[in-house]
Amino acid sequence: MIECPQEIPCDPCQANCPAGAIDLEDINGTPTVDFEKCTGCSVCVESCPGLAIFTVDCSSEKGCTVTIPYEFDLPEVGEEVIGLNRKGEEISRVTVTSLKTKGDSAFDTPTVTVQVQEEHVNELRNIRRSK
Repeated sequence: MIECPQEIPCDPCQANCPAGAIDLEDINGTPTVDFEKCTGCSVCVESCPGLAIFTVDCSSEKGCTVTIPYEFDLPEVGEEVIGLNRKGEEISRVTVTSLKTKGDSAFDTPTVTVQVQEEHVNELRNIRRSK
């Protein structure tokens, strides 16, 4: 899911996608994703300097996950956190299923993956720790 908020010259997501799933017709435009090619690796999430890309995966029997860039104090796997929409409003409690630290990230952007109810996958954009 790509939500570029500004039309500025930017292409790291396209340049770094190992599957060639991201297309950018105009360097100032919003990239498009070919979901047939996308492997869900989240390299685009890690490489986006605008923190504007999120990976949504509802293919598991366990439910849906959303991977977000996260530049605050990282939660722990298994921790319950508060899922937020783009306005910062609480939408649901979610559970952290995995994370990548800055050192583990291909582009120094930590990511957090959370288990989220399917009805909230298109609105979850951040988390807040409840501790």
